[in-house]
Amino acid sequence: MVRRRGSKYELIAGERRLRAAILASLVEVPVILKEVEEDKKLILSLIESIQRENLNILEEAEAYAYLIKQLSLTQEELAVKVGKERSTITNFLRILKLPTEIKFFIKEGVLSLGHGKVLLSLNNEKNIIEYGKLAVKKNFSVKDLNDYINKTNITRKHKVKVLLEQKFTNYKQKIERKTGLKIECKANEKNQGYFSVHFHNQELFDKICQFFLKNKIM
Repeated sequence: MVRRRGSKYELIAGERRLRAAILASLVEVPVILKEVEEDKKLILSLIESIQRENLNILEEAEAYAYLIKQLSLTQEELAVKVGKERSTITNFLRILKLPTEIKFFIKEGVLSLGHGKVLLSLNNEKNIIEYGKLAVKKNFSVKDLNDYINKTNITRKHKVKVLLEQKFTNYKQKIERKTGLKIECKANEKNQGYFSVHFHNQELFDKICQFFLKNKIM
């Protein structure tokens, strides 16, 4: 597929066939002449590229990002033009946010688009690289990787929770021994919670308030 450019023709789609014709020493090749605008040319070229067997996930993602930037398209508009689901375009574009090491694994076909989606659920780059390398080393399937991450995160959260509970219990017991007051303290792994002091008369309440005011806590 070509379009006219002055006295010459510009290739729109069919690069592999053209290269094959040149290798076969053909002097002439059959073409379809199209007069298309620049954005349509880009889309036609992209569709052909995506259909090539040697196009990897990263190259496809970069092609989508290029089209969106060059043509000022939304993901929805691009999805319609290339005949894909919007969610598919979104998943490809998200892959570009992965660390360089992980994008290399995806480019080489060691990790898949599915692996990339699972890794993107992690909260920081260090963890993404750590789990990505582990997935390659242990040849994890997407399900294996997802299960391992979930199991590990649950274990880590449990350890953090236990350590926090121990910490707050120690403080609670020290305060109760020193003041004779009854203390309640609850917190989660994000260090969010509450601290309460029980009192049974006005005099004790005044002493607690004076203590907080004196120590500039209130």
